[in-house]
Amino acid sequence: MNDNKDIHETIGAGEMASIENTYSKELSVSLLCGNGCRVDMELAPGQVVQLSAGAENTQVILHNGDPVNLLIIKPESAS
Repeated sequence: MNDNKDIHETIGAGEMASIENTYSKELSVSLLCGNGCRVDMELAPGQVVQLSAGAENTQVILHNGDPVNLLIIKPESAS
């Protein structure tokens, strides 16, 4: 059985994003990119990480907790 919660958030190639745990407990998160790269991390309460997706799209996977507690901010590009 797979309990992973795909929060359906993709950080596009070349984009940057901030990912923040707004919950009072640790959240287990994986970042998956198209070339097979995977980064697993435990985000402490209030912890923020900065991410640059590089040349491939990156998918965010939440392994525990409610997706509402994972804040993902992607800056808008100037037009």
